Amino acid sequence: MTGESRYIGKENKETTEMPTVMDYVLNTSSKKFHKPSCSSVSTIKENNKKAYNGTREQLILDGYSPCGSCKP
Repeated sequence: MTGESRYIGKENKETTEMPTVMDYVLNTSSKKFHKPSCSSVSTIKENNKKAYNGTREQLILDGYSPCGSCKP
């Protein structure tokens, strides 16, 4: 025994998962996004409400923040 150690086996390769596409409701005024079932959606003025189908990551890149209540 030399005191050396090494891993013999399969290398852990990074998985490239596709981002999950979901339905969200946007508040274009506050720049918050919500799950469609969120109770806060009913308080959004119609002219500020927009349906969105896409990834959470893209919304964040676009400057939106997740709702603090429904935590999408």
